[in-house]
Amino acid sequence: EINVPEVMLLADAAVGSIDPALDPSAPGRHGVVAAVVDPYLNGVHVSLLDPGELSDAEEALAERCLAGGPAAMAKPEMTELMYSAQAMLFMHRGVWLRPADTIHSVWTTAVESYRHRLDGTEMV
Repeated sequence: EINVPEVMLLADAAVGSIDPALDPSAPGRHGVVAAVVDPYLNGVHVSLLDPGELSDAEEALAERCLAGGPAAMAKPEMTELMYSAQAMLFMHRGVWLRPADTIHSVWTTAVESYRHRLDGTEMV
């Protein structure tokens, strides 16, 4: 279009004011990390899955993923976790509630990225 509608110009300007604490595209918030850490993405992802029960095998895989990060998992293992609503919830709670020294740094880095606001202050 030659003449961009004003509403599109306003929308483009608004994107620049997104608080980094709420920006899902921030560094370290992609793919599996975003699906586990981001509360909104995790909620949407889990809502699309069969609720089911967390099996012992899924819990063991989730624990390994929390400890070693997604890169430590084989593709079939990660797929199993991603298709388990209970495993995704388990890992989401784990990254937000466990002490940082008990989970892989990829999780703590993503969680910490939610604590920094646009104005440079840290959220408590």
